[in-house]
Parts: sequence; structure tokens; C-alpha cells
Amino acid sequence: MITLRDALQEYVMLRRSLGFKFRDDARTLARFVAFMEERRELHITARLTLDWVQQGHVQPAERARRLCFVRGFARHLSAIDPLTEVPSQELCPYRSTTPSRKCRTCWRRRCVCQRHGRQRRCGLGSSIACLVCSA
Repeated sequence: MITLRDALQEYVMLRRSLGFKFRDDARTLARFVAFMEERRELHITARLTLDWVQQGHVQPAERARRLCFVRGFARHLSAIDPLTEVPSQELCPYRSTTPSRKCRTCWRRRCVCQRHGRQRRCGLGSSIACLVCSA
């Protein structure tokens, strides 16, 4: 039987070998594994994951981030441990109110185009580029 700490080291090495930096993720998952070890748990469950995700006074975005990290680790671990539960993404639903970098770019382009009154598709999803200023 492989311990959660050993499985985490294997998972981190795998992700890094695939080209991911995996720094914050690894630190966060190490805290999760410490939480599991304190409770002497051998398998990831949705209940324990939810308890850890909601631990402390953190923003909803951080809860969703924690859940995302644990879900990836649990998916990996479920291949070798059939008792591992992959927690649902719906345990900590979070929808950002701030547009992503790509969305902000598209939003700016739409504003420029509306100001000049000429529009065409620029190929970045639903954003629109201006024919006058080429923005």
C-alpha cells in the first residue's frame, strides 16, 4: 500500500516531467496530505476534501483553487487506489466576476470598435476588431 505522501511525490514528479512548474500546487497538496495524515486517513474522500477546502477563513476563489488541486491528485490516485473518491467540482462552485486576461482584451477591442463604428471579427472568440484603428 502506497502512502499519500509517497503518492504525492510521485504525482508532483510526473506533472513536472510533463513540463508543469507545479510549485503552488505541490505546496497546497502537501498541506492537504498533512491534513489527511493528522486524521490518519488512507484514502481521499469527498467529505474529507470538503472539510479541508473549507478550513480557515478563505475566499471562495481559494476554496475552488484548493478543490481543483485535490481533484487532480485524486484522479491520479484513483488509478491505483480504487477506494479514492474524486470529489465533484460542484462541492465549491465559484464563478469569477473578473474577466480573464483574454476576456479583458476582447472587451477592450469591442469598446474600440464600437467607438469607431466599424466592426469585423478578429478571430479571438467573440471579440471584434476595428477596421479603422486595427485594434
